[in-house]
Formats: sequence, structure tokens, C-alpha cells
Amino acid sequence: MNSNKYKLVKVDSKELWNDLVNSSSNYSLFFSLEYLSLLETKYNLWLVMQGTEVKAGLLLIVSENEKNIVSNDFVIYSGIILKDYKNTKIAKKTHQSFQIIEFVSEELTKIYKNITLSLSPEIIDIRPFQWFNYHNDKKKYKIDIKFTSLINISELRKKINYEQTKIFQNLDFARRYNIREAIKEDCIVQQSKNVRSFVSNYKLMMSNQNINISKEKINTMTRVIDYYIHKNKGVLLEAKDKNNELLYTAFYLWDLNKAYYMFGAGTQKNVSYQATIANWEAFKYLANNTDIEFVDLEGVNSPKRGWFKLSFGGNLIPYYRISI
Repeated sequence: MNSNKYKLVKVDSKELWNDLVNSSSNYSLFFSLEYLSLLETKYNLWLVMQGTEVKAGLLLIVSENEKNIVSNDFVIYSGIILKDYKNTKIAKKTHQSFQIIEFVSEELTKIYKNITLSLSPEIIDIRPFQWFNYHNDKKKYKIDIKFTSLINISELRKKINYEQTKIFQNLDFARRYNIREAIKEDCIVQQSKNVRSFVSNYKLMMSNQNINISKEKINTMTRVIDYYIHKNKGVLLEAKDKNNELLYTAFYLWDLNKAYYMFGAGTQKNVSYQATIANWEAFKYLANNTDIEFVDLEGVNSPKRGWFKLSFGGNLIPYYRISI
């Protein structure tokens, strides 16, 4: 590849970045300045230019000294965002994307000492990272395959008998049983703006699992939930028993293309159906109150949590974590 074909340029225009993000083939809210402004974390934004034309962008979460690209729990997908050329033939689009990613794989190692990126699921051609320093003994990228679950919820829109839908029938037996059990027990799921209650239960849940959550993470979580609820781009749903006692809370937010499961927390009651009914009702809410068709359950990368999310019948979708 002619390395002079492209160049990296630091972003100095919010409008230019927003235009790229909104016209991208792998758009997600994690690339939006609106979302990033809530995180209080350092990040670098770059444009991949060919002459005067923007071809792609880079969102890179960086260390305090900006010498390392690092991960962040709140930025599920990062790295490369490609401009979408809807009328371009597939062969040309594939070749152009390859060249851009090849250029990025080379340039990043010239700027940053250590690199960790979790690419969007839509970035499927990672051969340039695989082939970096292919013909020598120099340092190479490590590629880890991660997975998420993607569920099409459009069938739930304006339905009365949800049990007749394919999405319900595709649920694991335990999930179907839990939903019926919750209905039989007069469990209700309703919107809430009680973010402080959720955060308190989340901290307690983590403490019971011997997981230490920093004050900074709790503050960020609170800001994200508060902001997106008030922007009507997020929903906090509480599952309660027939005595109006809180069982479980789930938070989802959404962008133009997808909704994302972000956080969930139970209470000390720990009823068997609580998480199932909260998420099932979230699917119904999203289908009937937004234009969203797909829900990204945001990772199925540990055995217990992975099986629970996949038991809702979604498609298993790979994405890639790149590091060097």
C-alpha cells in the first residue's frame, strides 16, 4: 500500500466529527461527543484523510499522558469508524476499507506505546492487524475474539399476545417459565427515575460479589443514566413484586440504530424471575416506544452472564479486541 495515500489529522471540529459519526457504516453512540462528554476520560479523535476527503475516523481512549490507548468500561466499542459509501460496489468498498484499516494499524504504533481497542461488530475485516509485521520478527498485534448478543425486537411492536411471537418462542425454556411465573405472581415492571436507588443496589450487588467499584465509576454511571433518561434516550425499568417491593432494575439506552443493555442490579430479595422479566419488559418497551429494531446485550464474555443473555434467543455476534 502507498502509505502516502492517507494521512491522520487530529479532529478540531465537532461538526466534522459528528457528520462522520452520523454517516458511518458502524455508527454507535459510543462514538458520539454527546456520550463521551459524560465520561470524564481522556480521548483522542483522529480523521483519516485522503486529500481533502474524510474517509474514516478514530476514537481512542487514552491514558493520562496520552501515550497509551486503553480500555474503558463505559466505551463498549471504539477505534475505527468508517464513512459509509452506500452506492459503492461491494468489491471496491471492501478494498478501500482494507486499505484504511491497514494504514491505521501501521500509524497507531508510531504514535502510541501500548494499544487496546474493542472494535465495533461491523468491523469484520481485521486482516491488516493480523498481517502487521507479518514478514519479520517485530512486535505483532494480539487479536481476541469477543462476543455480544443481538436481538431483533421489532416483532414485539403493537402486539397483544406476546407468547405467540417467534421471539418469545425462541426464548430458552427457563426464560419462558420465568416470564409466566412473574405474570402469575403479579410482578409489575415500570419506568423509574430513581437513579440513586439503582446505584445503591448496584454497589451492594458488586460488594456481595467482592468487586470493588470506584467512586469515579459510580459517578459516571449516575451521570450517564440521569442524562439519557432526561434526554428520552434511555429508560430505567424497575421490576416489583405484588407488594410493591423492588426486585430488579435494568437500564437501557439507544441511538439511531440500536438499544444497548448497560446496567442491571437486583436486590436482597433475589427472586428467580426478576432479571428475566425486567429485560423482557425492556424489549417490549423499546419496541413500542422507539423506532429501534435491535438490542445489543453488550457482551456475553463470561460463562454465567453469557448464558443468561444468550438464553433470550439473540444472535451470537463476534467483535474483536486488538492490542499490542
